[in-house]
Amino acid sequence: MTIVSLVGAFSLLYFAWLHMSQSSDETDRFSMFLQSSGEASATWKKATKLSDESKEVISRMDYFADEPSILFQFVEIMLVQVHEGIKRMKSEPQVPQGLIRNYELAFRDFNKTSVQLGSLALASNPELFPQPDFDRVAADFRLAVEKLDIWTDEFLESEYAKIEIRKVEMIESRKDSLSLIGIACVAYLLIMLAVGYVIQRSFLNPISRMARAADEALSDRRSFTQTSLKKEGAGSSQVKTLFKKETGPHEIETLSRRLWQLVHKLEESVKERTSQLAERTEKLEIEIENRKKLEADLQHAQKMEAVGQMASGIAHEIRTPAQFAGDHLSFLKTFVDETFEQEIFSKLEFKDADFLEKNVPVALESIGKGLEHITEIVSAMKRFSYKDNQAALCPSDINSIARDCVSITRNEWKNSAVLDTEFGSDLPLVPCRLSEISQVLINLIVNASHSIAEFHKGSMGKITIKTTRDNSSFLRISVEDNGGGIPANVIDRVFDPFFTTKKVGVGSGQGLAISYNLVVERHRGKIYFDTVEGEGTTFHVLLPLTEADSFGAQSE
Repeated sequence: MTIVSLVGAFSLLYFAWLHMSQSSDETDRFSMFLQSSGEASATWKKATKLSDESKEVISRMDYFADEPSILFQFVEIMLVQVHEGIKRMKSEPQVPQGLIRNYELAFRDFNKTSVQLGSLALASNPELFPQPDFDRVAADFRLAVEKLDIWTDEFLESEYAKIEIRKVEMIESRKDSLSLIGIACVAYLLIMLAVGYVIQRSFLNPISRMARAADEALSDRRSFTQTSLKKEGAGSSQVKTLFKKETGPHEIETLSRRLWQLVHKLEESVKERTSQLAERTEKLEIEIENRKKLEADLQHAQKMEAVGQMASGIAHEIRTPAQFAGDHLSFLKTFVDETFEQEIFSKLEFKDADFLEKNVPVALESIGKGLEHITEIVSAMKRFSYKDNQAALCPSDINSIARDCVSITRNEWKNSAVLDTEFGSDLPLVPCRLSEISQVLINLIVNASHSIAEFHKGSMGKITIKTTRDNSSFLRISVEDNGGGIPANVIDRVFDPFFTTKKVGVGSGQGLAISYNLVVERHRGKIYFDTVEGEGTTFHVLLPLTEADSFGAQSE
């Protein structure tokens, strides 16, 4: 059906194109005819030009005959032009030969008489020569010009008549082409309707009955078996009605059997694929769960790596205030022991009492500060070490998190840099996982201290940590250092896993990669950096905020 339709459509298009091309050719021929007919005709132009030149020379000779002068040479040039025009007219087949012959004879007499008048004008004694009969000759030539004008008008009218005839012929030809195209379209439509009826009766009706049988099988939730396609035999009344004796070709019966085989195989294939899909889905879920667990373990391992790197420094930080507190406690213990010895107590002089009064409060205050420092470090380490990768986001104080990170990393930067903090006031609480954001900040601070130590080679650098509200949607944390910056050839690889520019044993190349994952993937935030090689680097962490400070304000 499709092939027949396409062949018919292309045939109809070719037929229409052929007739439209003929109509277009007819229009082109008519346009060319217009360009060479009527006032555009070369014959009419030559005749009109000859008439105008003849009238002009007659007018000049009328004036010259009354007052002869030596200016006859200008008239003589015009006479030559008229003579050339007569020659051109003689070559035109459309001009009557009798007309042009009489015109030529009249001009010959006129030219001869004009030349005689010119000779008299140049003579010294013109009265001795006979005067030519110019009036008669001019009248004869003027009559010939009038006859030429009459013929020119008749010629123009005949040309207009020819144009009108050609125009009517062109319009009729176009109408005939459109009529033929319309008849062809109607014939094509009738033929396609007839072919469609035959195809509907012989092919589509049997296929429709098969489709209805399949729908019936689906609605009754039973298999679409081969018995459903039998033309006769036992079965429901609806099936018998649907599969009455076929009037179509044998191919329909073959199609029915093949359809049943296809459906049967399709059912088996669907069952098999469904089972395979269920197995693969289960394996995929297990793999996803394992991957999440491995990712969480990797993050925690990196965190523990950071803890291990800072362990010696933290031990030193704790040991120093603990030793300081121990020394003061030893001093107080000695004093207390001695006070209980009556013999020593009775020997105390007034100056010893002043000494105790002055130094005991100082010792107690120093002990309190040392223990407070230890408590701060231990609390920060506890918060940092907490594994909360499965916990939900909780509103947290970013300034407090930054302070903890500064305390934890003190031993990393205290010998190489001065660390300043510029914490914004009245900042909203940020929904985040405390230990994950702490891990990000610790990585950035440690990297900054390493960069400064490598670049300044013993002199002190500077690290600045800032917290600000970027806009209504994000809170910004910036870690700025004046180390050597990041080389241009590695800028695109900074966040790649296992990439590091540090010496072997100093870094694993996981810190920034995990930080990027924690900020972007886990918190839907942003992390990027600005760097100038030889001057320093600033890392920016942007964390999304909740609605309009819904969790209150952070501490300054």
